Amino acid sequence: MQEPGRCTRCGADAPEGRNTAGECWRCHNLGYAERKAERRRQLDNVRADGRAYWASRGIKPGDRVYRYAGHMLAPVSMRVEGIAKVGAVGAYVYSSFQPGYLSPGGWHKVGEGE
Repeated sequence: MQEPGRCTRCGADAPEGRNTAGECWRCHNLGYAERKAERRRQLDNVRADGRAYWASRGIKPGDRVYRYAGHMLAPVSMRVEGIAKVGAVGAYVYSSFQPGYLSPGGWHKVGEGE
């Protein structure tokens, strides 16, 4: 907390002190709410893009998907299955084979084209 003084955002006197950016607590809270709303808009846009990506491929989030992956140590490939998902990173696939956010490219809906 900084010493009392003038707010760097609104210019009002801040006798109760300021944050490290020099803002009074009212401006600090207002800035937090603005950043939170902007982040929410960004996440909503990314999720909408992810849903649009899956829709363009005829897949809905929650559908089971598969792809064939090459084996690292042998000249063979194996079928890997996962679930199409949408989240803070957009469209991705979750698979227990390799937990995490897997790239959505190259996956096919289970039951189609097998």
